[in-house]
Amino acid sequence: MQNNIKKFVFGLCLCCLGAVVPASLSWGTTVVPPAATLSCGRPSVSQIGQGSNYFSFGIETSEGSNACQYWYVRKDNNSDSSTMTTTASNVTVSGLAPGTYTFYFQGVCGNEVSEYIILDDLIIF
Repeated sequence: MQNNIKKFVFGLCLCCLGAVVPASLSWGTTVVPPAATLSCGRPSVSQIGQGSNYFSFGIETSEGSNACQYWYVRKDNNSDSSTMTTTASNVTVSGLAPGTYTFYFQGVCGNEVSEYIILDDLIIF
């Protein structure tokens, strides 16, 4: 029983020591690379129009971006569109049924895409 207590206290001390010793002073040779950063910037997107079955958006791509890809999800039935790509500064998505939509936009830079821009809770009555 006393041996188990000694093992527990020794293990506890090692855990505490690990919390006190900074990673740069830790033992071993494990190297962790820095997190990857995206060089493709997000587009600037704004809703510029809406009708009984469409939404229109203004899109300004970021530097280095040559296109914008976008898609939507209709929340009422969780259906989504295919991904569409444009180089235009304005885009209209039409033929939409009444419901609540979320639109997603990403900048495209060659083989890389940016983080999302999300326009949420857009409603067609």
